[in-house]
Amino acid sequence: MTHSTRVAAVVVVCAVISVLTTGCSSSPSKSVDESSSSASDAPTRATEPAETEAAVTEPAAETAVATTPISGATVDESVSPATTEQGVPTSVVSFGPGTVDVLDPTIGLDSLPSYHAVLTLEFSGTRAGTPETWRLVRDLVVSHEPRIRILTTTQTGTAPSSRQRIEIGRSRYDRSQDIRSDSEPCATSIIDPDGPDAGAFADDADPAAWLPVVRGADDAGPDTVEGIPAAHATFDQRALGSLDPATSVGEIWTAVDGGEVLRLHVESVGASAFLGHETTGTLTLDYVLAEIGAPVTAEVPADCVIGVIDAPLPDSAQDVTERPGLVRFATSLAPADVIAFYEQQLAAAGWVIDGEPMSSETGVVRTFLRGDETFAVVARTREGQTRVTLTQDREPADSAG
Repeated sequence: MTHSTRVAAVVVVCAVISVLTTGCSSSPSKSVDESSSSASDAPTRATEPAETEAAVTEPAAETAVATTPISGATVDESVSPATTEQGVPTSVVSFGPGTVDVLDPTIGLDSLPSYHAVLTLEFSGTRAGTPETWRLVRDLVVSHEPRIRILTTTQTGTAPSSRQRIEIGRSRYDRSQDIRSDSEPCATSIIDPDGPDAGAFADDADPAAWLPVVRGADDAGPDTVEGIPAAHATFDQRALGSLDPATSVGEIWTAVDGGEVLRLHVESVGASAFLGHETTGTLTLDYVLAEIGAPVTAEVPADCVIGVIDAPLPDSAQDVTERPGLVRFATSLAPADVIAFYEQQLAAAGWVIDGEPMSSETGVVRTFLRGDETFAVVARTREGQTRVTLTQDREPADSAG
């Protein structure tokens, strides 16, 4: 999938989710004024009925503002019309009458050692009288130690495409495919998992971040999900704060101990300004959180360049730079001492020496083998220092013969 196609898909899906939430749950403050609510930023299980009222901004200036109650939203006509800074009128929405709130669907995920989350969105309807059907699946496997993330996104129907992102430690491997064209080459990069650019794109977000906020759902009593004690609640479109002429029914299960969303099912039927003019249909959202604590393993895809080189550096290493499959640094060690250091260190990691070293007056080159992988150490004297280059590569899977 090309970058533009991915962005378009994100826009479409966020727009569809907006049918349910009047804004993606990852940034509810953009659409809901929290100042009139006593709820905290984290999901809570309210002890009294939630009759929370909040000002909701209409999605676009050209969208007509409802002057009569819309299915799923109670409009308080006694309140004087307000406007945003752009002069767009707002309405006042009453959320569901129940006692259950889930304000942050991502709660608890960071504390889990590992998990498998799957979000499935399906739409079937018409756009200007023309049938439109698509299905989007976001499948994420996460391990926090060792750090592994495997995100697979597949869309069928409208704009069919697929994408997989595998992160192993600081190595990231991306592959996209639009069925109307050939697969893009695997792209390898090195990331800072805690840096600001680690998840820069919306389509890299955890599936739970795409879930709607639920306010005022009805407590359906205790339950279990795959042996995990859970609280079960049911709701309709009121709990989603939707202003669109659509009706919704839903169920949600949250873990009793950590509050994680274990299951969520929502079906919404009707039309929405967010989907575009003359567009109506049925949107189904299913979310499943499973395999909590299960072991997770991942391998570098066969056609990808190796990312971070997993090899130690001498204590005297300085001016270190790295790219996928390559590390450069300077050291006060002599070239022969650098080679001796890596002969010892790499042997412990399963590498074997490949033949004799290549030596000259200014440096030494030494190679090592492990399966189909090759590791090379180049150490040269330059300007009073030893400059070292480490490279790691492997034989392509289709090069045999």
